[in-house]
Amino acid sequence: MNVKRLRKLEKHLRKLQLKNEAGNAKHVFNMGLWMQQDIVATKAPKLKVTRNGECKIVAAQAVCHTSACALGEAAMIPEFRRAGLRLVPDAEDGESVSFTPVFRGGSGEEAGAEFFDIETNWANWLFSPSQYRKSSSDIEPIDVARRIQVLIQEHPDTKYSG
Repeated sequence: MNVKRLRKLEKHLRKLQLKNEAGNAKHVFNMGLWMQQDIVATKAPKLKVTRNGECKIVAAQAVCHTSACALGEAAMIPEFRRAGLRLVPDAEDGESVSFTPVFRGGSGEEAGAEFFDIETNWANWLFSPSQYRKSSSDIEPIDVARRIQVLIQEHPDTKYSG
């Protein structure tokens, strides 16, 4: 278990919760989406992957709305991007572009399990909206942060990794 990475995500989610409560979050937290950007465009968007692995929409479009879940949020943390956790475009419908987190060949919860060095069932417990007793749009960053805290405190592998 990579406790250092888990704690960094927990801290990020707690900050995001405070921004949401203050009404000044830059984007929407939604556990039903890995990450999605809605676009305004007169022609189909073009995607560009920068040298540091960020996906950018380029051309005559403007990004007007971004939504992401906890693992999508993790993939936007610069330190995690440098370590190899990425968001790759997987669908585009002319109105939005969806992205999936990937790490070392795994995607979605598998990428989360590999990146945080936890078993897939724990990654599902943290990152899958079906594992919460709320609808995906009602899950808040603090809900995931609390689960990370529980995992670190109660999981027997915590003593093995930093």
